[in-house]
Amino acid sequence: MTEKRIFRLLAPLGIAFLLLVLLMPRSAKFAYDYRKGRTWKYETLYAQFDFPIYKTEEQILSERGSASSEAIPYYKYSDEIVTRSLRDAERLELGSLRGAAVASMRAIYQKGVMADEGGRGHASSDADVIYIQRDKRAVKSPASEVYRLTEARTRLLSDLTDMSRDNVDSLLRASGAYDLLVPNLLFDEQTTALVQAESSTGISPTSGYVNAGQLIVREGEIVTAEIAQMLDSYKREFEANMGYTGPPALMLLGNILIALAIVVLLWLSIYFNNPKIFDDSRYPYLVVVFLLGALVTLILMRFNERALLLVPFTLVALLLQAFMRNRVVVPVYVVTLLPLLIFSHDGAVLFVMFFVAGMVAILAFRRFNRGTNTSSLQALPAEASEYKLFPFRLYNIRRGCGNKNPHFNARFDNGCKIPHHFRMGWDLLCSEREELSQG
Repeated sequence: MTEKRIFRLLAPLGIAFLLLVLLMPRSAKFAYDYRKGRTWKYETLYAQFDFPIYKTEEQILSERGSASSEAIPYYKYSDEIVTRSLRDAERLELGSLRGAAVASMRAIYQKGVMADEGGRGHASSDADVIYIQRDKRAVKSPASEVYRLTEARTRLLSDLTDMSRDNVDSLLRASGAYDLLVPNLLFDEQTTALVQAESSTGISPTSGYVNAGQLIVREGEIVTAEIAQMLDSYKREFEANMGYTGPPALMLLGNILIALAIVVLLWLSIYFNNPKIFDDSRYPYLVVVFLLGALVTLILMRFNERALLLVPFTLVALLLQAFMRNRVVVPVYVVTLLPLLIFSHDGAVLFVMFFVAGMVAILAFRRFNRGTNTSSLQALPAEASEYKLFPFRLYNIRRGCGNKNPHFNARFDNGCKIPHHFRMGWDLLCSEREELSQG
């Protein structure tokens, strides 16, 4: 064996070996398969270590929605508005009521005045408290202690009514005192949105804690939603933290041995079934098709294992079937599925499912490729053309095997018998020929 032939033989296998080693997972495999609503078919499971119970996506989304609806609004206290309004109030022509009006307005502004539309529109109407930002400090205040604009004007009228026998409401309107009462609490939409976003992202991802030795699920028990949540959390922590804890070199050695075993099985599948493949262009093609299936499995194992159900592994069998016989296709296809069997959590189920699907695809391809005498999809167009040209073939049929159409002649057995679906027409033609000869 020449050096060139050895290199051509080993180079594709070497590349496949290196890619397999690099992409193989380096974490422990959770040994239990479970579904919510089904029976726990394994032994009673106790926690081997402490782990948190992670919330489901639905729980997190629900809490984020609640946090958004319960966000506390922020308002800025404006001293400038208060100073300007009180200065203008001291110039009002209210007679003896001017001092009382200024004192009442000062007390009202001290608690704060919000616009009616601001209190009901910008902030949630269900908010029990608000934040008031004053002197670079935010103070939480009950919403009931803050005046709406209409409430502030009602309070001013109430404070001055008992001090005069005149129509105080008309006096306040005429002097413009009502117009001086304006909101001094300004809704801070930017700060409210920022705090709301921080509260949404600050939601804890866990909802409890399980201690080592605590019972998770009993043998034969129904896996409820709560148990499934605990099992999901246990599985997550197990795969993240309880992987191989020994020397990294031994983990690498294990991956090397598994990859080597797969590559050797691939070589044996070719060698014992059709070693001539090593000498032609089908060999690198076979290795590429093998890597296509094996590497897709390993890559999806890293990112989204559920997507393995969507991978058309049967295409691997069909790609091999196009240029090779079944004695090579079947073992190579099985070797391609080995990473799925070894590393996937549902490896046995997926392996059997895709193996059966691959065998069905191989048999269907073989049947439709070769054709049958009764129902071959591949031969339907040619047979239809023969039916259309049947009158023009009458002379050739009566002469036996004189038809020069190779496809049509290929449908005869021993050169003289026509296909099964032509036999009725053939018998009719023979009877007509005998009648004509006798007449």
